Amino acid sequence: ILCKMTHTRGVTHVPLSNQKSTDFLCTYETHCFTLCHCCDYVACDCQMTCPNNCSCYHDPTWHTNVVDCSSQSVSEIPEKIPMDATEVYLDGNDFKELQNYAFIGRKNMRSLYVNSSKVENIHNRTFAGLSSLIILHLGNNKLEHLNGYEFEHLTQLTELYLQDNFISHIDNKTFSPLLSLKILRLDGNRLVDFTVWSLTINKNLNSLSIGNNMWSCKCRYLQRLTAYISENVPKIVDISDVWCINLESPSSQRKELNLNGTICSDYYASESGIDNMLISNYMPMMVTTFTGFTLIILIALLIFLFRDTLRIWLYTSCGIRFLPFAGAYDNTDKLYDAYICYSPKDDDFVIQTLAAELENGSPSYHLCLHYRDIPQHGAAYMQYTLPLPEAAEASKRIIIVLTRNFLETEWSRYE
Repeated sequence: ILCKMTHTRGVTHVPLSNQKSTDFLCTYETHCFTLCHCCDYVACDCQMTCPNNCSCYHDPTWHTNVVDCSSQSVSEIPEKIPMDATEVYLDGNDFKELQNYAFIGRKNMRSLYVNSSKVENIHNRTFAGLSSLIILHLGNNKLEHLNGYEFEHLTQLTELYLQDNFISHIDNKTFSPLLSLKILRLDGNRLVDFTVWSLTINKNLNSLSIGNNMWSCKCRYLQRLTAYISENVPKIVDISDVWCINLESPSSQRKELNLNGTICSDYYASESGIDNMLISNYMPMMVTTFTGFTLIILIALLIFLFRDTLRIWLYTSCGIRFLPFAGAYDNTDKLYDAYICYSPKDDDFVIQTLAAELENGSPSYHLCLHYRDIPQHGAAYMQYTLPLPEAAEASKRIIIVLTRNFLETEWSRYE
């Protein structure tokens, strides 16, 4: 003979001979204990009232008090869940968030089912007051992060189900308060680098599911992960579904874990992944170096092309005499020792006195005089192969006879 368990999850039909007295439950709508003195008031903790659209059951001694509000598609947790409820089923709803103190005062609650209810966020005091909670189902929701405060003070919790969510981050402190934890399911999430070895603090843990996640193939992490798995093979129930994935590789192929390996090898990282990592790490430095090198060459080229202008500017503006590089101005192949620029009104002084002394003295100098050696007009001027700028360039020095006559006649000339 089989009995149908209308309020349970999983096995719904069990042999009658296996049933306990606490398994025989009766439905109720409202009940107030004989010793309760507030039954006539709205706010009365010892009055058992079944929430609207829910089913409630109790055993003869009221030690078992089941509240089933599942599959109601409601967005808020029912407010009038009986204070003495021991099992609460809220699965199959649409809660999105579990607010602070959502179950405050339910000190006798031992099992809570909030799975498959589209839960995205758990507040830091959601489970406050559930000092007797043993089983907590949060699987098949939309959780993405566990920040470390969600399960504080649940010291009696032995079973925690978080499978098939979107969890990608779990703070290392999340499970540390759960000193009685025996079963933990984290499979079917998006975990990449959660420190699974931090679960060593949960001494009573004997069943752990971590398969079908996106564990990182990076060497440092993978070594610690495989070491933990190797040391805890008996407790990891889905070890065949544990693999790593190289997210930096375009193909993102799964790699089976080598639990017998002691070091991390390139087996877990594709060549393209390594290349991409190298490029991403060194590309900024390469671009900066190339840009700096190009800029230095450009500046050096500009300095070389405008070296004369730069030397003149430095001397006139800052008084700095910038010496040229050795050999930059090699005067050994110059045609003249000096080119003398002067006014024609000073022609007698320049030719008879200045030039005569320099050309006939010891040592003697080969001079180019502006009005003596360079024709100023006529056909000779047109055929002269050494105009004024070239004459200056062909001379080792330029001598300007700066007189009042020079300022009046020569200073405004184009040359």
